Amino acid sequence: MEFTGERYLASVTTSYISYEHWHRYFYASSFTIGKTILDIASGDGYGSSLLAKSAKEVVGVDISEETIQWATENYPVGNLKFMQGSCRSIPIAGKSVFDVIVSFETIEHIPMEDQELFLQEIKRLLKPDGILIISTPNKALYSDRPNYQNEFHIKEFYKEEFDAFLRKYFKFIETGGQKIYSSSWIWPFKDSREPFQDYHIEFRNDHFSPSDKKKEDLYLISVCSDTLQPKFPYSALTDLDQQITQEILQVKQLEIERQRINLKYLEDSLQEAKEHNHFLSEVNAQFNEENIRQKANLKYLEDSLAESQKQWDYLSEVNAQFNEENIRQKANLKYLEDSLAESQKQWEYLSEVNAQFNEENVRQKANLKYLEDSLAESKKQNEYLSELNTQTLSKLIEREDEIHKLGEAVEWYKIHYENRKLVGIVKDRFIKILTHYKSRVSS
Repeated sequence: MEFTGERYLASVTTSYISYEHWHRYFYASSFTIGKTILDIASGDGYGSSLLAKSAKEVVGVDISEETIQWATENYPVGNLKFMQGSCRSIPIAGKSVFDVIVSFETIEHIPMEDQELFLQEIKRLLKPDGILIISTPNKALYSDRPNYQNEFHIKEFYKEEFDAFLRKYFKFIETGGQKIYSSSWIWPFKDSREPFQDYHIEFRNDHFSPSDKKKEDLYLISVCSDTLQPKFPYSALTDLDQQITQEILQVKQLEIERQRINLKYLEDSLQEAKEHNHFLSEVNAQFNEENIRQKANLKYLEDSLAESQKQWDYLSEVNAQFNEENIRQKANLKYLEDSLAESQKQWEYLSEVNAQFNEENVRQKANLKYLEDSLAESKKQNEYLSELNTQTLSKLIEREDEIHKLGEAVEWYKIHYENRKLVGIVKDRFIKILTHYKSRVSS
């Protein structure tokens, strides 16, 4: 199976997590000799298998069907069996079935309401004189101090909170702590009932010295009972292969190699920095030259700007004059437009007058033609009268007896003379009309 971090597997090789999980089952094994055991959240079965070596019967329950199948195949022990089920509703019928129930690092994986159901199931299956061994992380040290959040944990407990929660279901509770520390062992070669002595040192100010500090309970382990106050013995787990030391050495070697690589990187970076610094010096010199050129260009631009400003002022003044001239031109244009309109009216009037004149001219021509015809007729009459007068005078000379008739002729001549005066008047009138016509044509 693949390790995901949700549950510990026996195949995990990391020392810290292996020490923590194995030690809990070794600790519980001192309570399970010859007893019927229920292991809730048994995982891949490594812990249940350990308890089965000294217990009468062990049942491991886990919610993962895959995990249960793997445990069944890998731990075929006669007094050990595995069942798939939830800690909220354990698939075992009846009451008071087990002498000891163990559940390590389980309760923090379920919501608060399910935690109550979990303890109720434990009370249902535990015998009246049985004991519960249960563990959980101490939230103050596990999560709060490092500001860490385990993605699989839903509801963690503080120490006092965990004790209060368990006391709702059990009369007697004894709680201890668990954490991995580096240690040195001194032990007798023979069995001894002498009390276990625990000494503490710490590394301060670059050296070791005795310490009065207490060990920190990163994990809480409680032994619970309803019949008597349970004992909570000291317990230590020793890795005889000192795998954690090997891991630390590997980490140190990796750290040394990392530092060596970092040193080589720093040396290369220093050399590159020197080369880069030389390059920057050259670039800086070029920059200074460019800066001088830029300053000269800036001065030129400033002078150009000043000159442009003068030109702008001049153009502004010219523009103002142009605007004034434009206003005058607009006024002149308006005057010309008005004059044109007036001229248009005059032209229309003159056109009308000219039309009238043309009509009058036609009439005058007709009158002139009439007068010319009348004049020609008068000439004919005048010639006729002249001829008649000549004949009359001859006759008067020749015929005195025709004096009377001559008097009548004279009378007629007078009338003719009056007609000639009338012709003169008509002629004068015609000349005036012709002169008036010529003056209008000239204008």
